[in-house]
Amino acid sequence: RESGVAKEQIKEEEKALSEDAEATYRQLDEIRNAAKTFFSNLTRKLYEKPGELNINLNDEGRRLGFSIWSKIPCDDSSGIRKMRVFAFDLTMLNQQQICKRNMNFLVHDSAIFDATDPRQIAIGLKEAKAYCEKNGCQYICMMNSNDLEGDEFNSIISKDELKKATVRELSDDKPENS
Repeated sequence: RESGVAKEQIKEEEKALSEDAEATYRQLDEIRNAAKTFFSNLTRKLYEKPGELNINLNDEGRRLGFSIWSKIPCDDSSGIRKMRVFAFDLTMLNQQQICKRNMNFLVHDSAIFDATDPRQIAIGLKEAKAYCEKNGCQYICMMNSNDLEGDEFNSIISKDELKKATVRELSDDKPENS
């Protein structure tokens, strides 16, 4: 008998949690739409086609929460998938700014640009810089020097712009440079 009462109580609590999640989901509609728009606009700049960010309520089984996924058209290459992560991360930084959270920076290792077209790297860096300058936050990225060279990259970011944006250059030629 006690087990039947406990099961009924659990069902009622799950129903209340589900209703609360649905109400929160509806309240966050404007913020969700801002994230979708930001992601779409950024990926359009990167690939001339808008990407898609979906944020849905997930109440499958006993797991209640949000289901988030993103897509960029033709994201079948490793480089495009990495730029999808880049765009998602910058979108989350934007959401932190909108929600007045204390997350005022984004950090990426050079791996974020592995196998990525130099044009998309340059556009991504330029967009991150412009966003951070406009919103008073900081983008930190460790880069390999060979990713910052070439006509395609330098047609978007000049060597002078790159030098101005470089805070610290590290190398392994001497111990004091590392």
